[in-house]
Formats: sequence, structure tokens, C-alpha cells
Amino acid sequence: RACLLNHHHSSSSSSSSLSSAILCYPRYERSDCLPRCPLVAPHPSSQQRMVPVGFKLSHGSVREQDDHHHDGVDKKETTKSSCNVSTSLRLDDTDIQSLRIRGRDRAKLDSLSKHIAPEPYTPTPTVDKTKLATPETIHLEAVLFPLLSTLLRQWQSQLVDKYGGSISGGKTLKKVIILVSGVGTPRNLSHSKRGNSTEACAQLMELFITVLYPDITIIRLHSEREIFQYEENIHFSKKEFMPCIDAYRDAHARGDPYPDEYVQNSKWVSNNRYHPPPTKCSSTTNPFDPDWKQTFSVTLSFADGAPARTHAIQTSLRAYKPSTMHFYELKTFWHETKICDDDVVHLSFEDMETVPAMEVGKTSSSVQMVVKEMKIFRQHFLKAMNEGRNDIHTFWLRKSKKPVLAVLLVDLPQEGGLIVYR
Repeated sequence: RACLLNHHHSSSSSSSSLSSAILCYPRYERSDCLPRCPLVAPHPSSQQRMVPVGFKLSHGSVREQDDHHHDGVDKKETTKSSCNVSTSLRLDDTDIQSLRIRGRDRAKLDSLSKHIAPEPYTPTPTVDKTKLATPETIHLEAVLFPLLSTLLRQWQSQLVDKYGGSISGGKTLKKVIILVSGVGTPRNLSHSKRGNSTEACAQLMELFITVLYPDITIIRLHSEREIFQYEENIHFSKKEFMPCIDAYRDAHARGDPYPDEYVQNSKWVSNNRYHPPPTKCSSTTNPFDPDWKQTFSVTLSFADGAPARTHAIQTSLRAYKPSTMHFYELKTFWHETKICDDDVVHLSFEDMETVPAMEVGKTSSSVQMVVKEMKIFRQHFLKAMNEGRNDIHTFWLRKSKKPVLAVLLVDLPQEGGLIVYR
């Protein structure tokens, strides 16, 4: 789950030595002309391009030719030097037992594991050793991020459409990605709670993003609280998540350095021992730009996840009117080994808003009471503003210069029912 921020600021890029380990797959599209919308190659075929999906774990010691792909399946020609890599990345019995594999792949792994001879290995005269799987048979080849790869490209494309190639005033976009991870008690109590954590996944995602987009600032927010409980998610959103968002908003509105610019190596990493960086700098006298929303936007991306966590984050971000990038197809790459950008849909805040505007006359009596009082309050306020200089000008509006009127409806049975306060 990621929260994507973008705002105008100067930035710099740096190259990564891991770029040579990037593994690419061809991009496909969903056909609306055929039943069940199958994946097809773009037309014309010249539009089909390779997109980065993850890391090859054997790139350091294995000489491979992996630039030939067919139907998204990577075909490799590996020399004998791969033996060293297989040994260093192989999975022993303990690793295999701790793997969390679902679906038909579990049966494949179990079948393969049964043919692995325990060490030390001593073949009988009637057994051909070359036909048996050795402990080096099962090893890690790659780590892939198909959903993240699609998300990053879609988000980058939207930023180009919204802001163009350059920003006025010689500034560029300050792009920040907040990776939210957590941990929950597994249903099977025999499983480790730590094994149900997504913190390690967020660390790998950070590495992948940094290699492809070194100009993006990565923030990892990890919660050790129970992600399946609503109260814990509300606490996380209020105490950890929203202070991070608000700190960047305040710095942007005041023109101050951003929070990640106060931390060594430009990393702001949160955990249970986390202490937030200062949200104010020496230039605290800078005025707060009331029009910060014009150059500051938030995008929330998610797939399924824990409903309590997703809803708590969505609710807390409402003041920022975030757009949403939602993955409705999660297993395309899992089942077909293909990348499809159509698996994610982008919705604006207005598209996601489920409470449409209503005529005042069609609302309840209490709502009509509040609206009526607000109109009277506004008239009185405008009259006071036109009477000349007073405490409203000199004190109440001395900073923002924008008035905020509020009306509160309280039900007090002991005092006669509904009472409106200004």
C-alpha cells in the first residue's frame, strides 16, 4: 500500500549500480473485442516494449542471455559458472519449510523436495546421480514486483500529463512515495507473527524504486500494531501516517526544506523507535501559502489488504482529496507471467466520492436548521467586515486572511432540544 505525493521542488538524480540486475518483461493489453478480455500484444506490434519488473538475483556471477522473451517467459542460457550462484542462493530444508507458497505451486515444490537427497549424498550403484535433484536444485532466481512496476509507470505518466515536462520558475517535481507496511496475527497460531509482516517487502520495494527512479524520495512507515483491528489502525493513522503527510504539506506551503532533507542520507524511516524529524526549520517566519492545494496532490494506491487498514487511511486522507489508483486484477503476472497496465484504474476524488450534493429542501430538519443558521451567520460576518477596521481584521484574520465560519448543532434535551452555536 503506497501513498504518492508530488509537489514542486528542486531535486537531483543519482545512478544505481543495481541497474544491470533489472529484469524486464513485455507489456500486454486487454482486448475488449474478445470474451473475458484476454491479454494480447499491442497493435501495432512496434508498440510492445519491455518494462522493468524486478531483479535478477544471479546477475553477479552468471553469464546469461536473457534478452529473448516469448509470451513473457524468460529464456536463459546459463554457463557452468551458475554453480557458484546456485550454491549461494540455494534453499536448504529450513528455508523450504518456511516458504509461504499458495496454489498449485505448493504441489510442485513438494514434489521436487521429495527427490532431493539429504546431505551427505551417497548414491547406490543402481541409481544415476545425474538424474537426481541435488540440494542446489531449488534456488532463488529473481524477485519480482509486477504490481509496483505498473503503478510506478502509471503514476509517472499522470505526472507528465498534469505538470508537463518542466515547471515554471526553474523547479521540478518533488516526488515522495510512502510505503506503509504492517503486521497482523496470523489465523494459524502456529505461524510466526513476524512472518506475517510486510516490512521486508517494503524494504525490497524501496530498493526497486530507488534503482528505477532515483529522483523519488522513499519513506517507509511500518506499524507493529495489529492491522486487522480498526482501533489500532486509527491510532497509526493519527500518530504516524498523517503527521508524515502534514509535515510535507507544511514545508511545501511555507517554502521550507522538506522533512527528508533533515535526515542523514535523505531517508526518513519509521519504526516503533521512530522519532519524527523537525517539521519546522529556521525560516519559521515564512507565511503559510493558503493556495498550497494548487501545487500539492496526494494519490493513494491499494489492492485489497486489511479492510480496517485501508479504510482508516482513506478516511484520514479525506482533507487532501486524494486520487486513487486501485488494482482490481492482482494475479495476472502470477498466472500468465505477463504485465498489463490495464489491471490498475485511476479515479479522482470526485469519482470516488459517494455522497452527492443534495438540495437543502430534501435534507433532514436538523440539516436545514444548520444551513439556515450558517446563512444568517455569513450575513452578520460580511456586515461586520464592511464596518471598517476591527479585531476581525487585526487579530482573527492576521495570518491566513481567509475567514472560516463554523456552526455547531447540539442536542440538549434538558434545555429544550436542538441548539445552534456559532
